[in-house]
Amino acid sequence: EAPMKASYDFLVVGAGFSGMNAVAALLRSAPRGRILVVDQRTVVGGSWNDFYPFAKLHLPHLTWGVNAHTWHLEDPNILASRDDVLKHFRSYAQTLDPARVHFLGGSRFVTNTPDDDAHTFTNNVTLTNRHQSQFQVIYLFVSYIHTH
Repeated sequence: EAPMKASYDFLVVGAGFSGMNAVAALLRSAPRGRILVVDQRTVVGGSWNDFYPFAKLHLPHLTWGVNAHTWHLEDPNILASRDDVLKHFRSYAQTLDPARVHFLGGSRFVTNTPDDDAHTFTNNVTLTNRHQSQFQVIYLFVSYIHTH
């Protein structure tokens, strides 16, 4: 399979709390911008997908989450569970216009190499099937860094 090529204005690495809030902010501040979201998981929600089966938020859910996205919980004092948090992230992702926001799940950001134009980067994304893809982006937001 040949590498994929596409053009985006923004690349957001990570689809958890920080990544989804970066997407929300970018959609408000750059109304015509196209966003690529890359996450190693196949669904949004970040580390809430892997951890915290027993945990609840420490504050009422309305103080946390994707900015300006309504929660499904009716009682404003509820401490949201892991399942509630994941439902919140996924319901937000379902509201995103696929013409503006593309989620590339099951992928991992590898490098960030400057092009001749100082404001543009060619980013190599390693897909789960190990193919390399190149995307032209102007700005990069990394919301999660995994080292080892």
